[in-house]
Amino acid sequence: MFTATPSQKAKLGLFLLVGGALLAVVVILFAGLSIVKETDEYTVVTVESVSGLRAGAPVEVHGVVVGQVDKVRLDRGAQPVTLSLEVEAGTPIPADARAILRMKGVTGLLYVDIDGARSPAAAPRWWKSRAASSSEAGR
Repeated sequence: MFTATPSQKAKLGLFLLVGGALLAVVVILFAGLSIVKETDEYTVVTVESVSGLRAGAPVEVHGVVVGQVDKVRLDRGAQPVTLSLEVEAGTPIPADARAILRMKGVTGLLYVDIDGARSPAAAPRWWKSRAASSSEAGR
């Protein structure tokens, strides 16, 4: 039976440690994961119920996940709820966009859907603006 000296054990331990660290770096690089992501932070205040919304819930724009809910907290006045959202840096969110809570599937869990611009001036170039019809004139 082979017995290793303390020097050999130290070398083996160092080899395994460095090999494991290199393997982790390779996996992260090939998976396309970023250890540090730049995000923009948005704050949403609502008086509606946010039951089912949790920190970590997705934030979507046009069905594409662009971030997550960072915090859900009740303000001191016990009325408004403040949501802190982390959204990928550079995500185009119009100034007049609305944050809407929507249900994901049948689970009852909520996610935040950023509903796009409402005014033609803030609409992206590829949206065609049209004159308001008589039913929309009162809105």
